[in-house]
Amino acid sequence: MSIDLHNPYSPKDSYKNWSSMKLRTIPSSLGNLSNLQYLDLSSKRSDCIGSEGSNDLSIDNIEWMTDLVSLKYLDMNYVDLSSIGSQWVEVLNKLQVLNELHLDRCNLIGSIPSPRFINFTLLHVITICSNQFNSLFPEWLLNVSNLGTIDISNNQLHGRIPLGLGELPNLQYLDLSLNLNLQGNISELLRKSWKKIEVLKLSATEIQG
Repeated sequence: MSIDLHNPYSPKDSYKNWSSMKLRTIPSSLGNLSNLQYLDLSSKRSDCIGSEGSNDLSIDNIEWMTDLVSLKYLDMNYVDLSSIGSQWVEVLNKLQVLNELHLDRCNLIGSIPSPRFINFTLLHVITICSNQFNSLFPEWLLNVSNLGTIDISNNQLHGRIPLGLGELPNLQYLDLSLNLNLQGNISELLRKSWKKIEVLKLSATEIQG
């Protein structure tokens, strides 16, 4: 078991890394840490098409996270979130200063709903790859102008890739690969500005020329 109290944002706030703890569930009492800025509950470190790994932690209620009002970084890669359905969007949208969100291989399924209001306007990184989303691309992301990284690879997205992605002013990394039914026209996409794009991954989709 390890708890790392180093804080990457400020010397006076807590940093927690529970990735090596032998836990089966995540204690809701973490919601009492209103000054917490960095929370890592992940159980594995790998890319979205790497080794499978296992979901050692599970959670069936994330309402307590709405009290983490100072949270800037949240990593729950490999945490089993299969019981919460689409609730994760509305709950995490309440974290107004959230800057990075990592929910890779969390057994999330179904559609990616639109929040009623976009509150996490500071969100810069969202990685939700290797889940089981059977969904259109979540176009509400186009309203988060601070986004620099979007990774929804290795899911079951369908429909068309929104052209508005190319107008996100800070987008540097976009990975929509391995969504076999996701459609788009590469010529139309490349006519957009893509002001800061460095990596664009669209392999194993229905992208056409």
